[in-house]
Amino acid sequence: MARKSNHANKVLSAKEHEKTVKEALKYASLKNHEATVQETVRGFIVELPSPSGVLAALMEKSAEMNAQCATLMQEMSAATNTRERGEKRRHYNQLTKKLQAYWTVIGKLMDKNVVRDDWNVQEEQASEPETKAKAPKPKAKAKSPKKAAAKKLYTKKQLDDLQYKDLQLLCKKHGKGAGGNREKVTKRLLSIKE
Repeated sequence: MARKSNHANKVLSAKEHEKTVKEALKYASLKNHEATVQETVRGFIVELPSPSGVLAALMEKSAEMNAQCATLMQEMSAATNTRERGEKRRHYNQLTKKLQAYWTVIGKLMDKNVVRDDWNVQEEQASEPETKAKAPKPKAKAKSPKKAAAKKLYTKKQLDDLQYKDLQLLCKKHGKGAGGNREKVTKRLLSIKE
């Protein structure tokens, strides 16, 4: 477990994700979520970003930003003034750039098997009823060859009495391919069940 955490911490400490992690920590502090962990490094207690806390904050913030993008799209389509539409478009572009950065970090954290803390609780609650509800399924009995033959729509003798063109028409009627020689067409028709 510690190794997974180390790999996730490498994702959070990467330079390209520094701005995104800071925004996630800021968002988490505004919403009173825990996104940091206190660890002892070389004898000093240091607050480091928690991978699961950052993941939760980024997911919540990206959900809010998706809603903002949706309203901006509606406002852009309703705007008649080109200047106003341009301002909304620039704001929309900024939001989508941030969202792309968030999704990159979210994806990398999930690749490192980081899960939100509240997901663990939901998984445990969901798994309890499933284990109680599962019952062994009875095995299906093998069908006897006589019953399978009785359920065929056509018999070999019936099809042998028909002309090739009639066999093709029957195939088309049942949605089967009508191409091929007489044997193939007959085989397709014999596979049709009632």
